[in-house]
Amino acid sequence: MPMTFNLGQSVPVGKCADKHLIERVRFLYGQSTVAIGGTTLGALLTYAALLPHGELAPLTAWCAVFIAVAALRLLLVHRFRRAFIQEGRIRHWMRLHAVGALAAGVCYGASALFLTESQPEAIRLFIYLIVAGLAAGAVTTNAAIMPSLLAFTVPLIAPLTVHFLLPPLDQSSWLAAIASVVFLAAMLTAGWRQNRAIDAMLRIKFENLDLIRTLESAKADGEVLNDSLKAEIASRRRTQIELARSVALYQATMDAVDQGILVADRAGRVAAVNGRFRELWGVSDSGVADALRDLDPVDNSRHGRSKDRLIERPDGRVFEHQALHYRLEVEPLGLVHTVRDVTARIAAERELRQAKEVAEAANRAKSEFLAHMSHELRTPLNAIIGFSDIFRLEMFGSVGNDRYRSYADDIHESATLLLSLINDILDLSKVEAGRFDLSDDLLSVAHAVSATLRLTRSRATDAGIRLKAGVGADLPALRADERALKQMLVNLVTNAVKFTPSAGAVTIDAEIADDGSLVVSVTDTGIGMSQEEIPLALEPFTQIDNAMSRRHQGTGLGLPLVRALMEAHDGRLELESAPGKGTVARLVFPASRLVGTGEPPPRALQAG
Repeated sequence: MPMTFNLGQSVPVGKCADKHLIERVRFLYGQSTVAIGGTTLGALLTYAALLPHGELAPLTAWCAVFIAVAALRLLLVHRFRRAFIQEGRIRHWMRLHAVGALAAGVCYGASALFLTESQPEAIRLFIYLIVAGLAAGAVTTNAAIMPSLLAFTVPLIAPLTVHFLLPPLDQSSWLAAIASVVFLAAMLTAGWRQNRAIDAMLRIKFENLDLIRTLESAKADGEVLNDSLKAEIASRRRTQIELARSVALYQATMDAVDQGILVADRAGRVAAVNGRFRELWGVSDSGVADALRDLDPVDNSRHGRSKDRLIERPDGRVFEHQALHYRLEVEPLGLVHTVRDVTARIAAERELRQAKEVAEAANRAKSEFLAHMSHELRTPLNAIIGFSDIFRLEMFGSVGNDRYRSYADDIHESATLLLSLINDILDLSKVEAGRFDLSDDLLSVAHAVSATLRLTRSRATDAGIRLKAGVGADLPALRADERALKQMLVNLVTNAVKFTPSAGAVTIDAEIADDGSLVVSVTDTGIGMSQEEIPLALEPFTQIDNAMSRRHQGTGLGLPLVRALMEAHDGRLELESAPGKGTVARLVFPASRLVGTGEPPPRALQAG
């Protein structure tokens, strides 16, 4: 079969040896159909010759195995012809062919070793002749790849040699064995020469193909060179036109921006300038160089950009100046200076700063005024509360009329409420004015929670609310103001009781968070708030409009005061709430305010 090299089916291969191997394997598989047909015909002739004097079962089994091997080899040839040949897979196909040839050689060699023992001399000679013919044919069909030739020929001839050397040995047996070895060597030598001839033929073929490609490439290169010269001339014309357009667009773009732009080259000469720069700086073309000298050099920052700096002109205008390196790849080419008039912005910032200072001063004055007035009001209120107590309790005798006693109760309750309001205003004002002095005491959180429960339990009982507490036994001591801590807890619990319907529950918990901070939580099952209402609840003198707030009057200072006191302790107040699902208020104290391990909680807290 003539050898072919299909360049369309081959992948590009860099080395000539790889191309040779691909072509050899193709030639090998191209001859395989003839080789398989020849070996199958030889097997059938052998079967027919051995059948009259041999056993039917072994002969039939041997013939069936040989035909199965031949069928598998034909299937392999079929798959190879349908496969896309790749460089990385060619050795795989070569190994598969060698395995098939080895199987065929072993099957046929076995016939000479095991199936001819009881045959007449003429039959054995006939079998030896077929074996010799198959070996000679393998030189033609398998010589392209030496491993395939060896895989078929050696197991085909070697069993003959072994058969001749089996006892009883005589001179003819030794001569036959030597002859078989010489014949095997002759076949392998002929195969090797055939392999070298195929290699030389392929080398000549590839050299001719390379020469053809070189000639075709030279012709194409000449045509390409001619076309490229024409294209280069046209490209240069287009480039000149595009360059002129780019220059015009560049200048138009620079003139259109509101910033003044001045471009300097690496030598410090003016490379480009826009009209806005001349207008802002008040110079003509001849004065641009002097304006460039007025600008300081750029800071050598990592990105080649200077920090914004302000330049004040003699006429009072203020400009913001920035300089930027521009480069061609990594080579610096110069600086781009940008100038923007920020006079109005600077004036607005100055006015805003002054307005802020005025507002802060007014807020401080308000806080100081409220603190002073609240202090002045507490003295007469204490007198009113004391005298109303005398009337209520009839300390100096009966008042004589129950209506007077009722009036005294109203006076005492109103004065007490007003005093509580004034105290909240005074505390909030002190915190805002920075005059609230914290006393850092080492406190037991459990004891503070227990005191809070005692102070609020009667109000919760009257409202039908259950109070519960859960404080860990290993809580550390807290460094805080004792009065402020109790005031915050009472405010939160009172607020929770106020906005929790009857049969609800309010729970106080305390635990150490993952970040080491102390979290004291007050959780209720009340009406809750929406996310939009939480910021309103934290504003002083603001109340959320709902049925519960209308039923329980208040000043709206409880939560703002708690937040202010927590900020004074370097902590924070967190609120988590949803309508109809209750509210969780958390006092988060930083880990820096915790000291050692606290005492065990009181028995009342452990019982809940």
